[in-house]
Amino acid sequence: MPVKTSILAAKMAHKASRLFNKSGSNLPGLVARKIDRHILKKLANRTDKIIFISGTNGKTTTSQIVGHILKENGFRLIHNSEGSNMITGITTAFIKNEGLLRRKKADIAVIEIDEGSIERVTKEIQPELMVFTNFFRDQLDRFGEIDILVNKIGDVLKQTAVKLILNADDPFVTRLGYLGLEAEYFGLGKNAFAFEQYNMIESTFCPQCGDPLHYKHTHYGQLGHYSCRCGFGRKKPKYEIKHLEMKEGLSLKTNVGDFFIPILGSYNAINALAAISVCIESGLSSEQIQNAISTFHVKNGRMECFDNKDKRVVLNLAKNPAGVNVSLSVSNINNERKQYLLPLNDLGDDGRDISWIWDADYEKINCSHTDRIICSGLRAADMAVRLKYAGIPEDKIEIIQNVNLAVDELLKKRLNSYVVANYSTLQPTRKALVERLKSVKGL
Repeated sequence: MPVKTSILAAKMAHKASRLFNKSGSNLPGLVARKIDRHILKKLANRTDKIIFISGTNGKTTTSQIVGHILKENGFRLIHNSEGSNMITGITTAFIKNEGLLRRKKADIAVIEIDEGSIERVTKEIQPELMVFTNFFRDQLDRFGEIDILVNKIGDVLKQTAVKLILNADDPFVTRLGYLGLEAEYFGLGKNAFAFEQYNMIESTFCPQCGDPLHYKHTHYGQLGHYSCRCGFGRKKPKYEIKHLEMKEGLSLKTNVGDFFIPILGSYNAINALAAISVCIESGLSSEQIQNAISTFHVKNGRMECFDNKDKRVVLNLAKNPAGVNVSLSVSNINNERKQYLLPLNDLGDDGRDISWIWDADYEKINCSHTDRIICSGLRAADMAVRLKYAGIPEDKIEIIQNVNLAVDELLKKRLNSYVVANYSTLQPTRKALVERLKSVKGL
């Protein structure tokens, strides 16, 4: 079946999906692959350069920063910017680049890719660069433990010639640097920033010999400066943040220049550095990157801010313990009265197993500054139980399962608000906020 037929059918499916107010990010790829199972490989072969961005947390933000920098510098992109990061969504991104007369609209692809899809997608696409942000426990019913996931990814990468861009501060990511592939590293200096500390819940054992890793410094989770007597340890990064400040955004002093990006979340400095690393490896100068990165704004629910008259609402995705912990850390920067909305579902995209909420450090918001916490979503009651075991008084906990009603209730109180949503609750929650708060800021 001709490629043109697959593309035409996919574009028609996309238009039909839009008519029913769907995102249309997966259906076109699904339709095209049914007609021609080799369609992605054929389209990818027409692309000059392909960059993959993966990892548990931060891949969407990193991908969007990279895409923004490249676009601002005149590159035309294939980009799954909506975050559809499995094979059908990735196929859709390549189809959008094709005109019906087979004229390409772009020559470089920036592809966010789900960790569990790497094996399947790399059979059809060979990226030139591949970035890994971090590995945390996530969707245990789908991925299994981190060791299993990293080993599977390593087995796949060994069959490629990809150049790796790795987070030196994560020992799980550093393991991929021992595959024999070309690799460069990015990371945070030991005294770059004082992150709020919480219980380290991930494995801190050496993947080479099994002994406990020795940490000279910990950022958060298992991220930090580590070593083992067997020789395994943090690699010296080519790109390193020497100092990080938060003031209406993130100011990064690095060994390759100073950068300002107007986004929230100290942990986003690592995502920004990953993006800077990719862009320098792709031939851009520090000046070109800074001019572009200073105009980046979040519009996808990742540390996105909304104006609520004289107060603000901060929305963030958190789908695992590490994500929850860093999200809640942002709310603890100021000793202000505040409230929370915590929507939780257990749909297929989330992973059915929600036991991870017991490993997240909700105890950190059990304080006098927390006025109330609204639990929402299909598993609102489970979240409420978790908060009770965190010691939070029952009179501060409310259960409103319907997300729209929960947002309505949240906005009744004139307080700074923090919304920490898991995967399938994120877009419904964001839609409810956008409908009610028309003024949306990037910061």
